[in-house]
Parts: sequence; C-alpha cells; structure tokens
Amino acid sequence: MRITSTSCICPVLVCLCFVQRCYGTAHHGSIKVTRNQTKHIEGETEVHHRPKRGWVWNQFFVLEEHMGPDPQYVGKVR
Repeated sequence: MRITSTSCICPVLVCLCFVQRCYGTAHHGSIKVTRNQTKHIEGETEVHHRPKRGWVWNQFFVLEEHMGPDPQYVGKVR
C-alpha cells in the first residue's frame, strides 16, 4: 500500500482546524465591541441609527425565471 503526500495533508489540516477552533474562540469574549457613537457638547453619547428603506411594490406577481426579451418592473426603493 502506497501513501501519497496528499493523504498526509488531510489529517494535518483537520488537526490545525481543531486547534484554531479551540484556541481561537477563547479570546473573543474579551473583545469589547464599540458602536458608532457621537459625543455631544454635554458629554452624552447617542447611537447613530440608519432608517431602514422600505419597498413599494406596484406589481406583486413576478415569474421566478422569466424568459421573455422584455424586462419586468418589480418595484422601487423609497
């Protein structure tokens, strides 16, 4: 039975993934996540919130795989 060089790489990669998974997640608990904040003159902080865009649908029925030459109008971002 002949052992090729690629068959030796697979167990090594599995071991490296296991070591990275065990030791890599131990440090994530100590990382403090900072959010985008603006300081006011009084020293207060306020978190920026982006308003979500809503879709206005003028046409509800759209074929999933439209094969025709003309484009289909679905809606617009408001």
